[in-house]
Amino acid sequence: MGKVSESHNSYAIDAHIFELRDQLYMVWSGNRRYSEIGQETWIAPMANPWTLASDGVRISQADQWWEGTIPLPGLGLQEGQEVIQVNDKVYLVYSTFGFTDDRYRMGMLSMNEEDDPLVPASWTKFHGPVF
Repeated sequence: MGKVSESHNSYAIDAHIFELRDQLYMVWSGNRRYSEIGQETWIAPMANPWTLASDGVRISQADQWWEGTIPLPGLGLQEGQEVIQVNDKVYLVYSTFGFTDDRYRMGMLSMNEEDDPLVPASWTKFHGPVF
């Protein structure tokens, strides 16, 4: 995916685009503190199918033991984000650890469809891995 913004020394991988209320959004895994190794979940509205309308907002970071924060907080991993919309809910599923690691898990965020996806407080993290 490459660098997200010239104003932030950041990167993005695993981009996923979804539509909510006639607006396209992109979610991705990245980190604005490029020198660190933790990966977080970011979202941005899109101006069109190939251009972000903003630098984006961090909506989640690895802060649970099952996301790989042991031994140090901030070193965890959230990647491979995928959005599933069911009825009036929006679910965002992500993976933790590497797929070859026996600690591999999947986490999930959710929000109500009418909430603003650009507001981190709209999203609720499940309190344990969902898989």
